[in-house]
Amino acid sequence: MRTAAAPDAPPRDGSRAGHRPEWVAAAGVFVLAVVLAWSRMPAAVRDVLWAEDGRTFLGEGMQYGTLGTLTRSYAGYLHQYPRIVAGIVQHVLPVEGWATGIAFGAVVGTGLVATVVFVCTRDLTARLTPAAALAARVGIALAVVLVPIATNEVLGNLANVHAYFLWMMPFVLLYRPRSWWSSVALAAVTLLGALTETQAIVFAPLLVLGLRARRTWPVTAAFLVGAGLQLAVWLGSDRHRGQVGRATIDLASLVDGFGLNAGMSTFLSRAASGEVLATVGPWAGLLFVVPFVVAFVWVLVRGDRPQRTLAVVLALFAVVLWCAAVVLNPKPAYAYAGMSPEFLRYAWVSRYGMFPAAAGLVLVVLALVTPRRRSRTSVDAGAAERVSTDPSRRSLRPRPTARRPTLGVALRSTVAVALLVLVLVQFRPWGPVLRTDGPRYTAAVAAAREACRTLPADRAIRIRSAPQTQQDTPGPPTRQEPTSFWSLSMSCAVVTGARTSDVGHEVVQDRPVPTFG
Repeated sequence: MRTAAAPDAPPRDGSRAGHRPEWVAAAGVFVLAVVLAWSRMPAAVRDVLWAEDGRTFLGEGMQYGTLGTLTRSYAGYLHQYPRIVAGIVQHVLPVEGWATGIAFGAVVGTGLVATVVFVCTRDLTARLTPAAALAARVGIALAVVLVPIATNEVLGNLANVHAYFLWMMPFVLLYRPRSWWSSVALAAVTLLGALTETQAIVFAPLLVLGLRARRTWPVTAAFLVGAGLQLAVWLGSDRHRGQVGRATIDLASLVDGFGLNAGMSTFLSRAASGEVLATVGPWAGLLFVVPFVVAFVWVLVRGDRPQRTLAVVLALFAVVLWCAAVVLNPKPAYAYAGMSPEFLRYAWVSRYGMFPAAAGLVLVVLALVTPRRRSRTSVDAGAAERVSTDPSRRSLRPRPTARRPTLGVALRSTVAVALLVLVLVQFRPWGPVLRTDGPRYTAAVAAAREACRTLPADRAIRIRSAPQTQQDTPGPPTRQEPTSFWSLSMSCAVVTGARTSDVGHEVVQDRPVPTFG
């Protein structure tokens, strides 16, 4: 006779008291994610400001103050997490440590996202043993930290940290909190994410799935508030007027680009990918998507309902987000289908590929942890043992036999090892990334500080940031003169440490403005 489990019985994943506390595991994932993300960045990259990190987040923070920047939009939407981190860095660290502080703050955001994903995957592993459940959840949480494509442009800078909050959204919206406290905590993180990434609004349809679960209402409200504010800011800007209807990327290029960024980038370095594309053709990247498609089908066939739901959401939005990003931000570098072999050697690996690439890794992990179906023989044997407890019928009880590893176990183990080797091989980038040759921030500040000894305190100077050149056309990199477009502007008083910002001070912009880096 079957008996119902006690209401307070711990779940099989061992997360209740008496087993491993959930918050301890979550804290461990956060620390591990931050350490791994920081370790993936070359030391030189940590000392380079990237794009908006200097000119916008630090620069506007000095001009308007941290609180003043929280209501300011940039490029058509709000960036709350970068604004907050930039404000903390400015007021806590000396000016020569700002670049490193920005990099670490971005990595902390990555760790926060990984931790939230870990918390929101409890229901995906309900049928696993505690050890297997922990391993699966950690694997899913760290997928976005270890995905190879992130090291080129996304990892370790505030300009692209919004991509991590975008990744977090489907996990949060699909999760059903088990207490009101956890619901409120997730609502706070959801609001922060929605106020950082305007594209999060594409996940709004997922809200329908949780309407009947009352503990999801705080998360739903936070999402709607954040997404609503982002939509209002975007509609009030000029960005959407200049983008809608400008798509020039053909369907073949969208498909080929998806193959390169979502598939090939996970298996091969940028240089190796270029050689394969030049030899085989722009469609070669699609061959590397096949393993992820197989994993997706396997989860649909063998997975339970939460696993199938997540697989469908990740696969669907991987395609939607890639196509939307490229169509709304078209440039010749995305016209993969029409490139010559010479140009394909330098095919652009885009930050827009991070969500699809991370989704592929998670699909493989889901395929590895799908419930195993018990054979009918084993079920019958178990039933026979239950009904044969009478000593007079002991001969009817099956004799215990040692189980041999099945082909399925061997296959899962092989795939798991291959996946681990894959992420370890590309743990650090093979070759230079976009910030490798950028101006070293610490050295530039030292030079500026020396120059400011003979300049007035309110005289403006500039610290160059990466990228110093911009090449939107496909093909080999061309030599261009460095520009100061992304430079961080500040007064000599800030450089010398006399004050932390220029709020309330008139900075003299005499030409030419001394530029360093």
